[in-house]
Amino acid sequence: MSAINPENIFRSAHFIDNSHYDAILSIFKQNIHKDLQNVTRLLSRCATEDEKLDVLGKYFSWRDVPNEYFERIKKSSQFSNSFRTLGNESYKGKKISEALRFYNLAILFAHAKSPEKGLALANRSALLMGLKEYEDALTDCIKALDYAEVLGDSEIVDKLKIRKAKLETLSENGTNLHGKHFPGTELLREIVEKVGKNNDEIEGAAEFVRIFTQEGKGRGLRNVGQEKVKAGNCILIDAGYTIMLDKQTNWDTQHCSGCGKVILGGVSDEEDVFSTYCSSTCMENFTKTYGNLPTLYPYFHHIEPLHECLLICKIFAKSRDHDLGQSVTKSKYDARSYSTVANLMAHSIAFDPTRITAESPHFKAIFIGHLLKNLHFLNLSQPTISRLTLRHLFSLPHNMITLSDWASPEGPITHPLWDSRAREKYLTIKTKSYATGVFPVTALCNHSCDPNCVWVQNPRVGLGVLVTIREIGAGEELCISYKQPWSRMRGDERRKWLREGYGFECGCVACIEDWKMLKGGDENVDKIREFETLLKNGERLLNSGNVRQAWRCFMEIEGMIRGEDRRLEWVQRGEEFGRRAFVEMGMR
Repeated sequence: MSAINPENIFRSAHFIDNSHYDAILSIFKQNIHKDLQNVTRLLSRCATEDEKLDVLGKYFSWRDVPNEYFERIKKSSQFSNSFRTLGNESYKGKKISEALRFYNLAILFAHAKSPEKGLALANRSALLMGLKEYEDALTDCIKALDYAEVLGDSEIVDKLKIRKAKLETLSENGTNLHGKHFPGTELLREIVEKVGKNNDEIEGAAEFVRIFTQEGKGRGLRNVGQEKVKAGNCILIDAGYTIMLDKQTNWDTQHCSGCGKVILGGVSDEEDVFSTYCSSTCMENFTKTYGNLPTLYPYFHHIEPLHECLLICKIFAKSRDHDLGQSVTKSKYDARSYSTVANLMAHSIAFDPTRITAESPHFKAIFIGHLLKNLHFLNLSQPTISRLTLRHLFSLPHNMITLSDWASPEGPITHPLWDSRAREKYLTIKTKSYATGVFPVTALCNHSCDPNCVWVQNPRVGLGVLVTIREIGAGEELCISYKQPWSRMRGDERRKWLREGYGFECGCVACIEDWKMLKGGDENVDKIREFETLLKNGERLLNSGNVRQAWRCFMEIEGMIRGEDRRLEWVQRGEEFGRRAFVEMGMR
């Protein structure tokens, strides 16, 4: 295990110590191997995964969690002072982002009502003021003044009072607050408001969207209306069940641990050293919803094989004991109901008693059941917790959605298939993952390498939305692309990725007909010339951040490419621009 010090925490290092987990795993494997013939015979008679867990559970021996897992990383005046000192050095060196993270960590590790917290808040308020983030700077300044008595330095208090007065004046004069205007967010909100509320089957879906079941493919969504649906329509709003930050136990100070919102500073809990919230209200709402979930963070931080299981524990925490284990599904398919999460399609993995590893789902499920029961996290029985855990281990990897932030592109984005200089490079919109979300309604969408919808999630809106990327005919299935669409990725590579990651052979038209890009267009010279002008204008608008005008430009482009052969290079360029417009709408 690497040293637990401020520098490693700043780098979001994991302080791995699997010794407790490995010891229990070792005993489990020994017990199974001693009775391997009998275990194999008993497992062969099991008709369900629950029965297998009952058999394997008899060979499992629990050991209490050593206290050191919960004592190693906690509030520390020494760490807080170290972070603040490092922040001051970075600030003097004009490394602003680095300084901000150090100050955030100094606040996170400081004890409540301590001088260390007051000093860190004071320093962060000065930094934020320099960034012209006046609203956040004023909030920090006011909080720092609450620590006036424990600071014991009248000079610092006087400076804070002067700064507070300046910030109040800036706010009163209506000075624009840097970074508070999000044009993409405003446009997305307007699109969301147009979604109908008359669907009696799916909460948040347009009236014509329905669930259907197809043999060999499972459930899906389709347009059951009598008319075509135009591009640019929001047809589904998915509030989601919950999200988990990728670095929840690795000190993500850029996103709210409650709602996932992008933040600069934020507030911290009096005990928890892993979470930062966008506001006190959000922190209170998190506590009401998830209870004592943060008490699990220190242990899960140390145990590498269990990192993916923290999301499952968060689902349990939100569902509470009275919802878990109930098999009754509500009459309406609702993303806010645990039953929709519990009934997501699962892809089971066979248990091989001769090849038990730290990643074996059945062992993990039994382990989590004992862990949560012994830590008094749930009031359910250990077998019930284990069964629910295994169900989620089988279903979530195929139904989770990655949430991403916008990252500044290195110059204009071009399509590799019509740019010979980049033909071997796959186009990737400049985004970076920051969380994983459980959006059970969106999870009903099946894959197509030629998608007609795109999913957009905006943390400032707090919703995931499904938007049509092209015209959808009556009776047509609503599909998204799980990875790159056909025009970005070779067919054999797409199918291999889907086969290994999702366990199915793609049967979309692009795969069946093995679509290749077509040049063409000589017969539509004038139309393509007009298209080129529109596309160039749209890319200019998008690169300058004018999302609204770029969106209108895409609607014009979509009208031009509608009805054309979708394998044509210029048609795909138009669709690519639309996908990029949607992605940036969610980020800006």
